[in-house]
Amino acid sequence: MLGWQTLTIYAVLVFALSFLLGHWTSNSAKWDRVDLLYIPLAAMGILLISYNPAPFDEEKVKQLAERRAQEAFRNSATISVSADAGEISFPVELRKSLGSLLRTVEEANALCPSARVSQYCRATAEMVQYTSKVSPVFDQQFENDGDAATAVCRGFSQEVGKMIEAGGVIGFMARDMRREIAKNSNRYTSRADSIVVREQIRSFRDRQLRSWTRHTTSEEYEKIGAYIGTAAEHMQSFYYSSFVCTFLKPVKPHTFNPDSYAPRMTSEQKKYVANLIARDKSRAERAQRIVDFRDNLWKFILLFALALKFGAARAKTRHL
Repeated sequence: MLGWQTLTIYAVLVFALSFLLGHWTSNSAKWDRVDLLYIPLAAMGILLISYNPAPFDEEKVKQLAERRAQEAFRNSATISVSADAGEISFPVELRKSLGSLLRTVEEANALCPSARVSQYCRATAEMVQYTSKVSPVFDQQFENDGDAATAVCRGFSQEVGKMIEAGGVIGFMARDMRREIAKNSNRYTSRADSIVVREQIRSFRDRQLRSWTRHTTSEEYEKIGAYIGTAAEHMQSFYYSSFVCTFLKPVKPHTFNPDSYAPRMTSEQKKYVANLIARDKSRAERAQRIVDFRDNLWKFILLFALALKFGAARAKTRHL
């Protein structure tokens, strides 16, 4: 927070400079027109005092994402593959619900304050650059469901590759997700099998959180837990968009054991935790400085306006 010491020093400086300027330039006619600057500045300061941006309701956004995830989960049961013809059913309703789920990340990012003070908003800002590339594909028109599935999977694969290349928490999670998909992409042939992969995707966030909490100290997790939780939540939504990809090359059914897909924390990730804490702390401090400046700007403007008036008063009384 901006301390009173800073404001005191600023006030002393601008009033002293204004006084000296009025003293040395008392014969200048410009001091007669100082109100043309003083009044607009005072009005601007008053307007900034009343500026009160709507608070970001993180819980409301999370509830919206959860509702859309449940809808996508229900609609995902409509995917099927014809064992004889090899034709895939990828209904428009499911495409819309998956696209809507991904756009939740974009909507959350738009609602976040520009300063990105919270870990939720910082993680969302990183994730949206990937989800925003895939979500429009779900709204496109295709000649058949097979073409739609191919287009979605192509976009999904490209963005996962970019995530892994970028590294960081999202990159590590994307790597775990791609390993799971590789293990399962040739195994689903029936609706019963689809339940397996749906449950696997549905548990992705919780499995990631268990992994990170297990391999970080309580002190470390306290500092970056919200960031990791948000990244896992958005990654799970992104994972849903890959659901149809598991049906493109069906081979044989498979049972899902959550424990066998528990992500492993690598030594690389452990080293990254310390860097993540330092980087996130730096970002949080920078964001807070922006907020402090914005919230206190009116004080600087009003002090400057009053200092101008003080300088004008000194100029007028110089020769009395």
